[in-house]
Amino acid sequence: MRKQNHRSGAYKMTEGSARWKLVPDEDNPRKSLWIWDGSEKDDIEELFRRVRAGEATETDHELFDGCLLDRFVTRAFARETLEPWIAEYLANAFYKVMSGGDWDAEIHLPGRPRPSAFAWREQRALEIYCEVTNAVNQEGQGITEAISAAADRTAVSYETARADYYKWRRKLSKKIPKI
Repeated sequence: MRKQNHRSGAYKMTEGSARWKLVPDEDNPRKSLWIWDGSEKDDIEELFRRVRAGEATETDHELFDGCLLDRFVTRAFARETLEPWIAEYLANAFYKVMSGGDWDAEIHLPGRPRPSAFAWREQRALEIYCEVTNAVNQEGQGITEAISAAADRTAVSYETARADYYKWRRKLSKKIPKI
């Protein structure tokens, strides 16, 4: 997003960066992809300022790690000095990866899904629990019917969906002791 300065007529980025362009995904119309255009002017300093000042938009946060890598690559190829805070940020991320962390969790590239906090089976089980709970509480479905529908949607057996639902129900229904 750009805002035009009424006095000078110049445009100032208020979100994202000119080097990073949002384009529609041809395979999924509900999704967009980010494309990096290294031929555009390096205008990511304002994005860094917004993120570090706590004024960033969701788009700015999506682009932040990609812009850090952009700055690193641009400065390295030009044999220019890299800002110390960027070097420290990347060194910290690389250290976490070398210690067994997931690359995508430490340095998020724009347009890629963020890794889940759960393994895929746990994520599926939680989704089944939420779907069944919502169907029962909001739509008035019976529990058996809701589990069956969740099983069909997630392509698992009724027994698996039922086990997943009750597993999460037990985990989430434990009473929190009063202090």
